[in-house]
Amino acid sequence: MREQPSATLQRAGGTMHGVQLWINLPARDKALVVALPAGAGTVRVLAGSGFGVVSQLATQHPVDYYRIALAPQASLDVAVSPTATMLA
Repeated sequence: MREQPSATLQRAGGTMHGVQLWINLPARDKALVVALPAGAGTVRVLAGSGFGVVSQLATQHPVDYYRIALAPQASLDVAVSPTATMLA
């Protein structure tokens, strides 16, 4: 993952938008991994709950934070509350 603007943006300038969320977890809580059916991929629940797993990370506000890795051509439906904000 690059943590700097692209060469084009550095050369030509412009506006860069981004969101970055850093959560440092205890080592025992970093591997909450759920395998999806039929080899479709994996989901890591980093904060909050989902896919039958509950993170041990305590937060000030409700947060569900996942790292989803899907196999080519796989898809996944994720239920999101109508009052929540979703970033993908």
